[in-house]
Amino acid sequence: MSIDSSTLSLTSWLHVWPLWEIGAAIFASLVALSGLGYHGARWSRRKRGSAPQGKNGSDGRDFLLTAMLGLMALLLAFTFSLALDRFETRRDLVVTEANALETAWMFAQALQEPDRIIVTKALRNYLEARVIWSQTYTDRNDMGATKELQIPLWNATITAAHNEPTLAISTGLTTAVSASFDIATKRLAARTAKIPDSVLHTLLLYIAIAVLILGEVTAAHDKKPHHFSTTLLLLLLTLALMIILDLDRTNSGAIMVSQQPMLDLWEGAR
Repeated sequence: MSIDSSTLSLTSWLHVWPLWEIGAAIFASLVALSGLGYHGARWSRRKRGSAPQGKNGSDGRDFLLTAMLGLMALLLAFTFSLALDRFETRRDLVVTEANALETAWMFAQALQEPDRIIVTKALRNYLEARVIWSQTYTDRNDMGATKELQIPLWNATITAAHNEPTLAISTGLTTAVSASFDIATKRLAARTAKIPDSVLHTLLLYIAIAVLILGEVTAAHDKKPHHFSTTLLLLLLTLALMIILDLDRTNSGAIMVSQQPMLDLWEGAR
């Protein structure tokens, strides 16, 4: 699916760029901000002619840094919770749809001939379309095939339910088929739902400010920067952001929702 360049903006790059490029850009930016805070503070102190405060000195920046890091941790936890909740919703909907289609399949096998053959064929075609939609990583929002195949499946279901003398079978079949249609719509909504850009940008802003203050506080206490510990901290922050973005994506990344329930059902229906 091509991306219209007119729709790309600063509010969408976190959802469009490859994850490794985002991670590299964020890590490089954090390193630059840390260095800017450190060297900026050192330059300011040299200009004023003041020396580092030492381990026990403090001019209030320590408390500011502690408050910033605490708020940053809170925002990280909040954003991670949003991403994980969306991931779990998508995974639960896969299982729910597979269960609904399996129920419809079992009721279809209990129909009388020739309704059993007609409904089974329509259901198999619909199931194949749903499996393809689940596994396709381009045009994932295209529900054209699903909507097209829902019409003959529903018509065959209504006809079979009208001809079926057993009320439990006809009711169970129509209920299961209708539920599978509803779940297909919910899965589409769950896939298009993203963490709001304002939340991600606020999180990035707080991380950037916290890292800038971290470099400044380091310069206020020590003559030499702590390269290893600072780099490790920035790397961990970047990895945390990558996990959040990976959980929020539906078409790429290392953390993907398993479609195995749908695949198992399709194998049994073939």
